[in-house]
Amino acid sequence: MKSSIQKRLFRSFTMIIAFVVILFEMIVIIGIDQISYKNMERIMADNLDYAISSIRLRTESLDSVDIHDPRFRHFFDSDNAQVQIINDKGYVIFDSLGVLYTEKIIYPDITLAKEGTRGTWRGRVDYSDEQVMAMSAPIFNSTNQYIGTLRMVIGLSSLQAMQIKSVAIFISLGVFIVMVSLLMSNYFAKSFVKPLNNLKEVSEKIADGQFSIRSDIKTGDEIEHLSNSINYMAEELIKRDQLKNDFISSVSHELRTPLTSIKGWAITIQGGDNIDKKIVNEGLDIIVSEADRLSDMVEELLDFSRFTSGRVTLNKEQINVDDFLENIINQMKPRILGDDLVFVIDFADDLGDMVVDPDRMKQVFINVLDNAIKFTDSPGMISLGARKNALNELVFFVTDTGAGIPEDQINRVKEKFFKGNLGKSHTGLGLSISDEIINLHNGDLRIESQVGKGTTITIVVPSGLKEMSK
Repeated sequence: MKSSIQKRLFRSFTMIIAFVVILFEMIVIIGIDQISYKNMERIMADNLDYAISSIRLRTESLDSVDIHDPRFRHFFDSDNAQVQIINDKGYVIFDSLGVLYTEKIIYPDITLAKEGTRGTWRGRVDYSDEQVMAMSAPIFNSTNQYIGTLRMVIGLSSLQAMQIKSVAIFISLGVFIVMVSLLMSNYFAKSFVKPLNNLKEVSEKIADGQFSIRSDIKTGDEIEHLSNSINYMAEELIKRDQLKNDFISSVSHELRTPLTSIKGWAITIQGGDNIDKKIVNEGLDIIVSEADRLSDMVEELLDFSRFTSGRVTLNKEQINVDDFLENIINQMKPRILGDDLVFVIDFADDLGDMVVDPDRMKQVFINVLDNAIKFTDSPGMISLGARKNALNELVFFVTDTGAGIPEDQINRVKEKFFKGNLGKSHTGLGLSISDEIINLHNGDLRIESQVGKGTTITIVVPSGLKEMSK
């Protein structure tokens, strides 16, 4: 038993079983002792009552007792018992064993008989080394006067021998039960520890990087639940490992292109003495553009890191929805129109206020509109709408007439680093971060799309006004 848990279980089982068996044995032994003596007392009492009733009906004094009377002769001639008749003075006037007494005999059972009740005593007598049980009963004459005591004395050696035999049988049975229980305890302890050892081995392999290892324990209890949890953990580690690899791959790929472009134009400008000013300006414009692109990617990566580590907190405040949307329109309208796209605005009149983190919400709308611009070719249309639903939630719509998303990719576009077939996304983090932001606002970001017809992104956000009032 190498496992400490197995040892503790075995010791616990052993202690419980031993305690129960010992307690049971003690109860049985005490019960045997009490029941055997009670049975003997009952038999003696029955015999005494029969003999006394016969004597009482036919005598006025002990002098007239005929011990040879066939009605109770068998009582005096018993081979298993010593019978004594004691007069009211305390002297033995008859002893079935022929023991001679010259003095009064005084025992607790005789004393009780003189007081008018039946008495029982266990101990040793002068004329024998055997322990005996004595029972005495008062004898009354026909006028209900005490005239003496009838006493029965029985040796206890045979009864005690029977008790010892019975106790030995029960002790042997108890030892057998304990031995069998110990074997079963050891078996159950092993059966309990075995799946735990399996889980230990699996977890050690997973910790060593073997994420494909799985536990196949089927016990139907908490251990199986733990096994399933470890398997789930392994799957999550695989996802996180893949996420890490995708992150490194995406960052490496996306940073390489703008850095190469910046470096190339910098070398061109630096090494040209008579380079045309128009080319210099073109190169500087590209350097600035690529630097902005790098800055955007770095911001997305920083946001991704914050969301992954759970360090994002919202700075909510109450803002006017119309003012917020107006700010978004002013920022995005030039880009939309510059790409020869039609920009349609459709707002309801009763939008009121909302409690949000304005910077984070602005990030969501700019990201969604930026995607719509990227994936919509001229001539095309982008529309921005806003309504309130029956639950007083704000519902925003961003619709485009762009390329659309294949059905098998719609459920994946919000995954981290997913870029789709067109590959126009820089890092594949924009929609994932936007979805995280909306979730932090207790809202929902839904995507509907048809290839070749366009995409609609619906953003549902609680107004949060009740929460702010509290």
